Amino acid sequence: MPYDPARVRLGRKPLRADGRTLRFSKYVSPALPKAPAAIDYGGKVSQWGMLANDRLGDCTCAGILHMIMLWASQLGVTRTFSDGDAVALYERLCGYQPGRPDSDQGGIELDILKAWRKAPIADCQLLAFAAVDPTNWEHVKLAHWLAGSLYMGVNLPISAQHEKVWSGTCDAPGSWGGHCMATSAYRDTKALFGLLSNARLTAITWGTTQEMTPAWVARYCDELWVPITPAWFAGTGKAPNGFDLDQLEADVAAISFSPLN
Repeated sequence: MPYDPARVRLGRKPLRADGRTLRFSKYVSPALPKAPAAIDYGGKVSQWGMLANDRLGDCTCAGILHMIMLWASQLGVTRTFSDGDAVALYERLCGYQPGRPDSDQGGIELDILKAWRKAPIADCQLLAFAAVDPTNWEHVKLAHWLAGSLYMGVNLPISAQHEKVWSGTCDAPGSWGGHCMATSAYRDTKALFGLLSNARLTAITWGTTQEMTPAWVARYCDELWVPITPAWFAGTGKAPNGFDLDQLEADVAAISFSPLN
């Protein structure tokens, strides 16, 4: 394993339901191009950084900073964050108080997304977000391709502590604990002359990247968010994958939420 499970922390609190949550599936248009077979938006980042998630349950905040690093890298900009940056964000969004271990309680992804919509994080504004069905692999790929990264909440099984690729689906969800990650890549290809699926989703966690199978995602991921931010559109309205805000607004109603109007 690229990290020691005994030396990392989790920190995602259980999913908070909200009947007002926008659903990505509601807005997917048949006119949209099909997502490519593989993307790697995180390949330009050489060092992700632990962002204090080895000693604090700040994964929900580390995930946000990792997404900002990813978006910037695709536009040719290097952004780095320190453990101190992550801790300060953890204080702001989750009520953590340095020196008070009892305040290290983790965070709720939906609450963090709502707070991000109200105020920028690291000069990055969140315009809108919607929930993606983790069991719908085609929607996972499409949302990832359109937005550059997905904000992911998982109930980690014990098996994740020793698997190189998270693939086993026998252990109980949450038997290790709740965790948050930002996705960086996926591939949907065949191995061994097309007989076996080689599909993988890749997420950033604990200073490195972790691959998982679609079946694993469907079993253990209970929240997956597609974020829409100007950071992905280079300040000119055009994303690295060729989409622009006007096109997304016209082609995908999911990305013409009221905050974009």
